[in-house]
Amino acid sequence: MLADAARIEAFGRALQQVVTPGAVVLDLGGGTGVLSALACRAGAGRVYLVEQGEILGFAREILRDNGLAHRVICVEGLSTEIQLPEPVDVIVSETIGVAGFDEGILGFVMDARRRLGRTSEGGPAVIPRRLALWAAPASDPDLSEHLIARWTRNLAGLDLRAVASRAANNIYMCQVEPEHLATRGRELVSVDLRTQAHPFVEGSASFSFARAETIHGFAVWFEAELADGISLTNAPHAVPMAAAHIGQHWWHGFLPVAEPLQIAAGDELQLHVQVNDGGLWRWRGGPNRDTRFDHCTGFGAPLDPGAMA
Repeated sequence: MLADAARIEAFGRALQQVVTPGAVVLDLGGGTGVLSALACRAGAGRVYLVEQGEILGFAREILRDNGLAHRVICVEGLSTEIQLPEPVDVIVSETIGVAGFDEGILGFVMDARRRLGRTSEGGPAVIPRRLALWAAPASDPDLSEHLIARWTRNLAGLDLRAVASRAANNIYMCQVEPEHLATRGRELVSVDLRTQAHPFVEGSASFSFARAETIHGFAVWFEAELADGISLTNAPHAVPMAAAHIGQHWWHGFLPVAEPLQIAAGDELQLHVQVNDGGLWRWRGGPNRDTRFDHCTGFGAPLDPGAMA
């Protein structure tokens, strides 16, 4: 992540654009403190770096070594459980997952805006200010075999079909090559992080096919607008940025289907995705009424009937 030059440069430019001299900045999930340091460079008077875990000690070392320990206050804990002595003017967060929302950025930013941000001038500025989820049908038999199909066969003489049903109800982080996308991507959801009032988002798209395809699932990726004219994306076709700079940091998300979809030339494939604060995902749709899929990460783990009683 630290070696992701495109990411660091983009966030640095966004901070230079948004942070005004003397502004108070909240670095939400600040990790190693690099964005806090860049906020100081952009003119922040004070930065609150909120993070939990041992990495906060690393952040303190970096800030000390760069002469910034007196301007950055490290706060250990979850942002939803802390209080600050003053309202913040800017919230910056890089809690962006491979599918944009899968690290819970919506809930964290909404809470920080409401409790920790300034109340004047329309509330605090937010970086990124907009986050979109994109998707495209993917034809990748090798990926499907690795994630789903192998569990449908006996292994070592054991019936592991129960694993297959769970495996088809998970979102995966993987590398999806552009040649495996069966159609062009479509934007499903676009959220303004400065105003979004609910952690539940949903969106739909329809995909057209010029030729017959076998679809094994959907590649999903994000597009983040940090500030005016400054964006980041991990789209499979984002070359050279994704391949050269982001590939080892952000891969892509993959939403599988339990049974491959046989698509004829001229078919329309519908996809509807719902996300609840990044933790619960549901994807459903199909090419027609007779061929439907409906998956949810709530069914992606073993269920204990006794615990549910």
